Amino acid sequence: MSSIDLLREEIRNSVPITEVIGKYVRLERSGSNFKGLCPFHNEKTPSFFVSPTKKIFKCFGCGEGGDVISFLQKYENISFWEAVRKLADEYGIDISQYISQRDDQKGHSSTEKLKRANIVAMEFFASNLFSDIGKQALEYLHSRNVDDTTARIFRLGYAPNDESLISYAQKRGVPPEALIEVGLAKRSPDGSLIPFFRNRVIFPIFDRGNIPIGFAGRAIEPDDEPKYLNITNTPIYDKSKAFYGINVALPEIIRSQQAIIVEGYMDVIGFYKAGIKRSIATCGTALTEDHAKILRTIAPQVILAYDSDEAGMKARYQSALILLKHDIIPLTIAFPEGEDPDSYVNKHGTQALQQLIEQPIDFIEFWLNKIWREDLSPNQQAEAIREILQLVAAIPDSLKAEGYIRLVATKTGMDIKLIKKELRKIIRSNVTSEQMSFTPTPQTTSLPQKPVFGFLKETTKFILKFGFHKVKISEQTNQSEESQDEKLVRDLILDSLDPILISYDPIYEEILQLIKNLTDPPSSPEDLPLSEEARKTFWHLIDSPAMLEQLFQMPINTSADILQDIKRIKNFAKLLSLQLKRKEIQDRLKDANAEEKQQLYAQIWDLSRQINKLLKETGLSISIPID
Repeated sequence: MSSIDLLREEIRNSVPITEVIGKYVRLERSGSNFKGLCPFHNEKTPSFFVSPTKKIFKCFGCGEGGDVISFLQKYENISFWEAVRKLADEYGIDISQYISQRDDQKGHSSTEKLKRANIVAMEFFASNLFSDIGKQALEYLHSRNVDDTTARIFRLGYAPNDESLISYAQKRGVPPEALIEVGLAKRSPDGSLIPFFRNRVIFPIFDRGNIPIGFAGRAIEPDDEPKYLNITNTPIYDKSKAFYGINVALPEIIRSQQAIIVEGYMDVIGFYKAGIKRSIATCGTALTEDHAKILRTIAPQVILAYDSDEAGMKARYQSALILLKHDIIPLTIAFPEGEDPDSYVNKHGTQALQQLIEQPIDFIEFWLNKIWREDLSPNQQAEAIREILQLVAAIPDSLKAEGYIRLVATKTGMDIKLIKKELRKIIRSNVTSEQMSFTPTPQTTSLPQKPVFGFLKETTKFILKFGFHKVKISEQTNQSEESQDEKLVRDLILDSLDPILISYDPIYEEILQLIKNLTDPPSSPEDLPLSEEARKTFWHLIDSPAMLEQLFQMPINTSADILQDIKRIKNFAKLLSLQLKRKEIQDRLKDANAEEKQQLYAQIWDLSRQINKLLKETGLSISIPID
C-alpha cells in the first residue's frame, strides 16, 4: 500500500464522516445510515446517503460518492492535500510522516494559491484594525456597538489609504497577479499595483469551510461613495452562491434547522451580538436561485428579516418568490415601519429582537395582511389578489398551494372557484421559454423542450411510486365492482402513451422500457440493464434504493384519486403528443412546395383544433408539475 493510500486510510479511520458532512448538509438518520439533500445537485427528495460504518457517502441522484476527503475536495473545490491538511488540523492528526517536500509543493494548486492570497490579505486587514492605523475604523465599529471580541470573531479589518497591502503580500510570498485575480488589486496605467480597498472597514466573506473567498469594504468617511464596495466574482468567489456570516452561523443553522436571512453585513453582526447566531446575508446581490438551492440542503425553515422600508419590502417579496419555487415556505418578521434590525435593538433591546424571531409569521399570510384592505377599490383589490397569487403559483406542492388558496378566499371573501381560475391564468401567463405555451396557433414554429422532459420525468416518478398498484377499472359504468378488471397503474399509463412522446428522449425511453418489463426488484443499481446515464437518471427519480423493494408489495388500490391522476396524465400526454406532431409538420413546411404546404396547413389546423378542444375540456394548466 502506498504512502498516499496509508494517509487516506488514517484520515478515514480518524475522522467521523457524518460529523464533517453534517456541517454542510442537514442529515437525518435512515436505518444505520444518514440521508439528506445532495449538495452537488438540485433535488427535492433526499437521495444523498452517508454510511458511518463504511465511511463513505453516495448520491443515488447525481452519482457523486467517495470518502470524507473526496467530499471536501468536491464541496470546497480544493486539492487532495488541502482537504487532508484541513482534516488533520481540525482533528489533531499528525501527517508529517506522509508529506515529503515534493508532495507538499504539489498540493499548492492555483486555487490554493488564490485562497492563500485571501488569507494573507485577511491577516493584514485584521492586524491593521487593532493598530494605531486602524483607530478611526475601530471607533466606527464601536459606534455601531461592535465590540473587539465580535470584530475578531468575524475577522473584521481595516484597509489603509495606501499601497501597504501590496508590499505586505509580497513579503509573505503572494505574487501580484494573485492579488489581482482575487480582486484585491488592479494595475494602474503606469503598470503599478493599486489596492482595491482604501480607507474602509473590511468584511471578509468565508465559505462553509471557514476559508476567506472574498471581501467587502464599508466607507468610514461620510462623503465616500459607494457606502459598501464589493469585489467582483473571482475563480474562488461567486456572489450568487456566497453568504456573509455562513462560517459563523452554520453550526447553529444545522442545529436549529433554521436560517435567518438579513439585509446586510452589519445586520448579521447585530443579530449575533443579540444572541441570534443563525443569521446570514447575501453579498451585494439579491437572493438567487443558487442561494435557495444551498438553503434547502442546510435548513428546512428560512426567516426573511429585511428592513421595513420600501426597498426591504421589495427584497422580501422577490426572495420569497425564489424560495417558494424551491419548495421552501418562507417566514418573516415584521419590524415597525422605518426600522431595521440595528435600530430595533437600539430602541427595544436584544430580548425584544429574540422574541420577534421566536414568533415569525408565514410570509404569504404576512403579505396578504399587508396589502389587502376592505376599503381598496375593486381594481386595487383585484391587483392585490393577483400579487398574492403570484406567490401561490410558485409553490410546486399542490397540497400546500391549496391551503393558501383557501386562506386568500377566506381573507378576501372571494369565491374559491374564482380564486382558482385566476391562479390558473397566472400560471399560464408565467410560462416562459422553458415551459410550454398553451396557446396553440398555426404560426407557432417551435415547441420548447422543457415541458416534454418535465412530463416524462414526473410521469416516470409517478409510475415508480404507484405503478405496481392494481386498480379496478370498468369500460361500462353499470358494471359491478366484483366484475371489474384489475390492472396495474403502470400498464394503464404506458399503454396510453403515444410513441412520439416515449421516443422523445432516449434516456427516458430506456427507463420506461425497463419499468414496463420489471417483474422483480433489482438488488443494486449495478443490476439494472441500463446505460450509465439512464442508471443515474433512474436513481435520481426514486426516493431511496429501498423504494424498489416496496414497489412489489403494494396492495390493490381502488382510490378515485389514483384513477383521477391517471386520467390527468393521459390527457396531458395527449396534449403533448398533439403538439409534438404539429411541431413535426411545421418543420416540414420550409421544404414543402405549394401543394404540399396546403396539405400541411390543413393538418396543422386540424391538430390545433384538437388541442384547443382538449384544453377547453380538461382545463389543463397545473395538472402535472412541469420543471
